[in-house]
Amino acid sequence: MGLMNKKLIVIYIPSSQRKKAEEILKNHSVEEYWYDSQSAKKGVFRVLLESTKTQALLDLLSRNFYKCEGFRAMVLTLEASIPRDDPKEEEKKPVESARELPDILRISREELYAKIIGNTQLTWIYALMIIISSLVASIGLLRNSVTLIIGAMVIAPLLGPNVALAFSTTLADREMAKASLKTLLTGIFIALLVAVMIGFVIPVDPHLPEVKARTLVSYSDIILALAAGIAGVLSYISGLSTTLIGVMVAVALLPPLVNFGLLLGSGHISSALSSMLLFFTNLICVNLAGVVTLILSGVKPRAWWEAKKARRMTRIAILFWALLVLLLFALIYIQKTAA
Repeated sequence: MGLMNKKLIVIYIPSSQRKKAEEILKNHSVEEYWYDSQSAKKGVFRVLLESTKTQALLDLLSRNFYKCEGFRAMVLTLEASIPRDDPKEEEKKPVESARELPDILRISREELYAKIIGNTQLTWIYALMIIISSLVASIGLLRNSVTLIIGAMVIAPLLGPNVALAFSTTLADREMAKASLKTLLTGIFIALLVAVMIGFVIPVDPHLPEVKARTLVSYSDIILALAAGIAGVLSYISGLSTTLIGVMVAVALLPPLVNFGLLLGSGHISSALSSMLLFFTNLICVNLAGVVTLILSGVKPRAWWEAKKARRMTRIAILFWALLVLLLFALIYIQKTAA
C-alpha cells in the first residue's frame, strides 16, 4: 500500500493520559507511533497508519479524550518518506477484513468535513465565478460554440454546494444544510439573473443547435445526472482532485440553467420551460445520487443518537428526491407524448 493510502495523525495530549493513549494505539494496530514529551504536563504522539483505519482511531480518541484540556488530533497526508515503502513487502500483508476493501480510498469523516465546509460559504469569489461562468456559457450558447460552453463549465463552482448539501443530509447537520442550500440557491439565482438579462438584451434563436439541445429532456439525462452526482461524491471521499469531476456536475447544471434564462429573457416561454425541466431533472438526480453514495460509503455521525437522527433525515431526503425523480419521469413522458 503506497503513501497515498497512509495518514500521519499528530495527537497532543496531557502527560497524565499517556498510558491510556498508548493502550488505544497498541490495540488499534497502528503501523508505528512515536511519543515526545513537550513539557511535564503535555506530550505529542505521531501515529502512522493506513487510511482505512483513520476514522476508527479518531472516534476512539474523541470518545476517550474529548473533554481533556489540551487534547487535539490532526490528520496529515503523507507526500513522501525515507526509506521508501517496499511494494513487495506491502503485497505480503494480509487484508485484515473484507469490510476494509470497499473503503480503501476513504478519508476520515473529519477530513471530509474540513474539505466540504468551505463549500458552504457564500463569498464574493463564489458569486463572481458564477457570474463569469454564466457570461461565458451565455456567449457560448448564443454563438453555438461548444468550446465556450465547456470553458464555462470549467469555471462554474457548482460541485461544492451540491456535495455539501448531500453530506449535511447524511450527517443530519442542519446548520451545514442551511448554509449549503443558501449558497446553492444564490448561485442558481445569480446565473439565472445574468442569463435573463442577456436574453432580454440579445435576441435568442431557439433553433440554434446548442440552445435547442438543452430544451430536449430524455431519460438519458437522468442517467447522466445520477452519474455526475456519484462521481462528485466519490471525488471527495476518495481524497482525489475534484476539478474534472466538478466539470461533469457543471455539465448537468449550468448550461440548461443559463439556457432557461436566455430563452426566458427573449420571451420563448415554451422552450424555456423545457430547459427548466432539464435543469431540475439534473439538480434532483445529482443530489439523490450524492446522498445514496455517501450512505453506501459508510459516512455517518460519530455518536449513536446523531446517527439515529441522521438515518431519519436521510430516509426523508431519499424519499423526497425519489418522488421528485418519479415526477420527472412522468413529465418527460408527457412531454414526449405531446411532441
